[in-house]
Amino acid sequence: YEQSGRIQARIVFGERILKVDGHAFRDHSWGGRNWEGVQRWRTSVGQFGAEFAYAAGEILLPNGDVSYLGLMFDGRQTTRIRRATVDVDSDSRPTQGLVTLEDLEGKLTKIEIEFIYVLDMPYDFHILHECYTKQRWNERSGHGIVEINQKLLCAPP
Repeated sequence: YEQSGRIQARIVFGERILKVDGHAFRDHSWGGRNWEGVQRWRTSVGQFGAEFAYAAGEILLPNGDVSYLGLMFDGRQTTRIRRATVDVDSDSRPTQGLVTLEDLEGKLTKIEIEFIYVLDMPYDFHILHECYTKQRWNERSGHGIVEINQKLLCAPP
């Protein structure tokens, strides 16, 4: 499951105490995942304080069909997403992108993405790019994560 919210915590490193107070996102799964039926996926999550948060993505299946997933929170209520696209300038070394969310009434929400750091994680004939991002929505700045998963034709190095 995926959820966003507020976190207040104290982290203790020996004698040093770090207080944390802000907004965060959590992603959790149980057990192993089987991605053999997925050709590529692009997902994105973002947090803009208490005013807006989202988790969304698009999954390309081997037969060419695309499946969409997601939700967004507008500060008052959580809404399902009918369609979500995560467009990036490169699947392997992205620098910028645009997330477009379509709610159930057809209203579009756009989030501009700037990639800050990309971590490549090869596994089981796939490569997952975990990307830390700076995001812009309605003149607000926030941060989030974009995941880009690609199925490889041969084993990763």
